Parts: sequence; C-alpha cells; structure tokens
Amino acid sequence: MLASFNQDIVSFVLRELSNIFSLHFERLKREQGFSCMFRDHPGALIRVLNALIIKETSFSFSSSFTNSSKYNMGEELKQDIDWEEKWQSGNTFWDAGEPSPALTELIQNEETKKLIPEHGRGLVPGCGSGYDVVFLATKTRHMTGMDFSQTCVDKLLKDHPNAAAKNYDFVCDDFYKFTAPEEGYVLAYDYTFLCAMEPYMRPAWAKKYSEIIHKDGVLITLMFPIDGHEGGPPFAVTQELYYELLSDNFDLVFIKDAIGHPSRIGKEKIAIWKRK
Repeated sequence: MLASFNQDIVSFVLRELSNIFSLHFERLKREQGFSCMFRDHPGALIRVLNALIIKETSFSFSSSFTNSSKYNMGEELKQDIDWEEKWQSGNTFWDAGEPSPALTELIQNEETKKLIPEHGRGLVPGCGSGYDVVFLATKTRHMTGMDFSQTCVDKLLKDHPNAAAKNYDFVCDDFYKFTAPEEGYVLAYDYTFLCAMEPYMRPAWAKKYSEIIHKDGVLITLMFPIDGHEGGPPFAVTQELYYELLSDNFDLVFIKDAIGHPSRIGKEKIAIWKRK
C-alpha cells in the first residue's frame, strides 16, 4: 500500500503534520535530509506520524487519511459542519459586529493600500454578516459576498436593499463549486474562512483561489486563530500553513502581526499575496 501513495497525498499529510505538530515538525525539519526522506520514502513518514500520534494525541491517522484523500481522489467535498443550522439558531459566535481593525488599517494605510487593486471585481467567501464586503466596495471595485447558508444570505439581502447602488452584492453558493466571472477576480479577502474549513479541504481551498484570482490579482488573508489549539471550528492555523498552501501560485508581498478585534490580538497575522 505504501508504494502506491501518490505524491499529492504525501505532500498534503506533510502539511497537516506541520500544522498539528508544528513544534515537533519545525525541530525535525531543520535536520538535514528530513524533508527529502519523507518525499522519497512514504513509509518513514507513516512511522513518524504514528510515533507522534501515539505520544501526543488520540488523533486517528486512519480516519484523517481517509478524509484528506477525498480531495486527492476527486470525491465531493462535503463538510460535517451544518452552517445553515448555525444561522437558523443564531449560533454565530464568530460575528464581531464590524470589519476587523486590521483590515481597516491595511486598506487605509498609504504604504499598503497601493498594493490592493482599485478596479475590478472582488470576493469575500464565507462573508457572514457582510461587514467586509461593504467596507471593501468602492465605485470602481465591485465586491461580492458569498456564503453557504441561505438563511445568512436572505438576511443580507433584506438588510442591504441598496447594495447594487453601492457596488456590492451577496450570493448563496458553494465556494468550491461556483463558477467565477470570466474575467476572474482582482481581489479576494479570506478571514475566518480557512479556519472554518475542515483540514482535509485546505488543498482545495488554495486551488480554488489560484483558479479564480487572475494574474497580478491579490488575496488578503487575515490568519486566525494562530494559537495551536485542537479541534474546531475554528481550526488552528499557522503562517507556515498558508505559505505551503499558497506559495506555488502566489507571492507573499506583505505580512505583519495584526491588531484586530481585542479578543483576537496575538492570534492573528495579516498578509497580502499576489497571483503569479
């Protein structure tokens, strides 16, 4: 079975290992030949995984591998999290009531605002209450807020009757399946979206952004929560995770510690990625 492992699966498991066991991985990765050994000998990867799993957590590798292989095997991506139920019941604990101060500062700062395209179409997947959509929309930059929950989008449409006049709109769709405009997007903003996705969906998340953002377009990622906790949502992330997911198709042009909502300070970084 080990001999039949496909390279994408091995690469994905390495990324997940880095995310779940970041302290162990960073120490081991510095040892000469570590990464090459895992690429060339998947069996060694499995032995180290098993050793770390047994020592550190009750996490089931067989279950995780089955889930992570969904993307690589081309099966349908489906979350176990019922976002529609959360909106129907009002269980929207992530709603901070306004755009993150970190995004506001990024857009208003003279040094960073010039990195953000001013003309074209933008997208905010997992837009929730739509604060970021409204904030990012301008006369020359049309913003679309997308959410998987019909209840969420129905509320947005009711609360924003003049959205078209202000150059933004809201749609209910599946980020992984929707068809982007032919010209693609010049801007996308990702916040509390990757962390809401089950970990096996992360490669598909990166792939979709690479498909819908056109050359020289920009992806803004407000990375949260960088705190190493187990379980989710929100699922913990790291700066290294974003780099591993995006660096094949995006250049990291800006990153800094984010000063966002008070309860999240110290757990966030904000970054700008430019499509290659």
